[in-house]
Amino acid sequence: MTVNSEEQLIEYIKNKSTFEIINFIKEFQIIPEEINNFNDILIFLIKHNVSFKIIKYFFEQQQQQQGVQEFINNNTEALFYSIENNNFKIATLLLQNGMKITDKNHCSNNIIEHLLKVGKLNSNNLSFIMEINKNIASETLFPLLSNPYCNKIKILKTLFYFNIYHNIINNIVNCLMVYKNSIPMSDRDIQHFFSCYLNPFININKKNKNGNTPLLCILNDRNNVELVQLLIEYAKDNNVVLEINERNNQGSYPLLKAVKNNETVVQYLMNYAKDNDIKLELNEMNYCGEYPLLNAIEENNTRIVQVLLNYANENNIILEMNEKNMFNNYPLLKAVKEDNVELVHLLINYAKEKNIILEINGKDNSGYYPLMCAVKNNNIEMIQVLVSYAKENNIILEMNGINYYGFYPLLCAVNNNNVEMIQVLIDYARETSIVLEMNGINYFGEYPLLNAIEKNNIEMVRLLLHYATDNNIILKVNEKGNRGNYPLLMSVIVNNTKMIPLLMDYANRNNIILDINKKNEEGDHPLIHSVKENNVDIVRILLDYANKNDIILQIYKKKDNNWNIPIKYENIKEVIISNNDNDNSCPLYYAIKHNYIEIIKLLLDYINMNNYFKSELNK
Repeated sequence: MTVNSEEQLIEYIKNKSTFEIINFIKEFQIIPEEINNFNDILIFLIKHNVSFKIIKYFFEQQQQQQGVQEFINNNTEALFYSIENNNFKIATLLLQNGMKITDKNHCSNNIIEHLLKVGKLNSNNLSFIMEINKNIASETLFPLLSNPYCNKIKILKTLFYFNIYHNIINNIVNCLMVYKNSIPMSDRDIQHFFSCYLNPFININKKNKNGNTPLLCILNDRNNVELVQLLIEYAKDNNVVLEINERNNQGSYPLLKAVKNNETVVQYLMNYAKDNDIKLELNEMNYCGEYPLLNAIEENNTRIVQVLLNYANENNIILEMNEKNMFNNYPLLKAVKEDNVELVHLLINYAKEKNIILEINGKDNSGYYPLMCAVKNNNIEMIQVLVSYAKENNIILEMNGINYYGFYPLLCAVNNNNVEMIQVLIDYARETSIVLEMNGINYFGEYPLLNAIEKNNIEMVRLLLHYATDNNIILKVNEKGNRGNYPLLMSVIVNNTKMIPLLMDYANRNNIILDINKKNEEGDHPLIHSVKENNVDIVRILLDYANKNDIILQIYKKKDNNWNIPIKYENIKEVIISNNDNDNSCPLYYAIKHNYIEIIKLLLDYINMNNYFKSELNK
């Protein structure tokens, strides 16, 4: 029998005894180097938990054919795989034959990195590794804390408790040796002795390449309460002072990260700081301009904000209240954005106590400022709080500033369909002699009058028209907005017979002729839309307005001058139209096609009154 590959050999040795396998290898004079040095066979045997004697035999065969270094290079994977599967007997065999626990595999990973990568690091194999090399614990910490898949708490407990246990044992042994040998020691010698043997193996203040300490790594995870507690307890048990103000390469520090997580972690840090006479950083900014108060507000966490305020008061720290981050956000603006009135009250009260004037009009990078955010959130109470604060501090609120998308407070209030809010804005503007912006069109083609009509809110439209009149503002009543709609057309679209006269009256008082023939993007104009809706009242209003203002309505298209209308006109009881005529954008055609008798009468009366293609009708 010829064996040319490991696959063939594996097939043969399956379910064979040690005696049979050894005889087979000898009989056919199988040489390891001819079939990949038995590498895959060994992995197969370890994976299937084959007899230790068989595995040992294959290792011995390898060693007979290879040098020490070649043996080590070929069996790093086998060592890692045996530890990965908690087969410590095989791992010990390899280690006794020249392998090292610090060796790296073909991916340049050490044993800890490999186990984390494959998700197999556990308290058992970690204990085994540390029994061999306790110094590997420090190398374990950062890969462990940055791995999202392993059981960090259980493994970290193993790491810490193993460390403490071995530290105690070593201390006892060394003390006994000193005593046994009756070695005289000075105070300095004793101090040096304990500094050497009582120091923990794990440096919990060490930084990784990003400048993060273990505590900062833990705080990257929101569900980190138990891990933080574990680290603090380890520090206490080993008389190590955690560097809880230490910053990483981005300028972040523990409290700055903790306020984004939960109140319990913040309280742990504050208690630890108090116990160790450390004053926590409260105002330091990272490279993004973030600081604890701003981050806590960004998380909309009122309790953490209160904790920060209390800590600041207890430690005579004046909190930074107006500093902006890289997005130009600041505490009051963020609190208003989060729609949290309680939080705004907290900030205002603290500012009063410390004689701080809050920034209240500053814009962020998108052009938002507190009043606009309050209006956008449809929160009248918040607006009243801002107005009250502004009055108390002789500040004039920004009322007309536009954001990146062209929104401004009045437009936002209209979009919220909130008449009460509009009245609040108008009242404040009147008190402060501010004239509200009413004609600005945003990025989406919206402006207050058009949107108020689209909301079909006649009370709101009246309010806007009255405000415009009172402040000598000429509204753009013919301005096209979103989808090419404009106020008169939108009034027709919402089918509001009271809204249309309101617009016409405003236009008349301001010597404006309303556009009545202009089409939107869908090709509709007021008359055709009202005909399509069979709204006789609106058709009558439009025809009357056209007559009074000498406007020629688009009853038909100019290209249809020779349009043949075969009408049987007998008291307009029945209308017959040729199937060849097909134009849904022509009011008369549409009315005839759908047999809207009253509208047909109105249109024909308008035609006759204006001699409108009268010759065509006489045919």
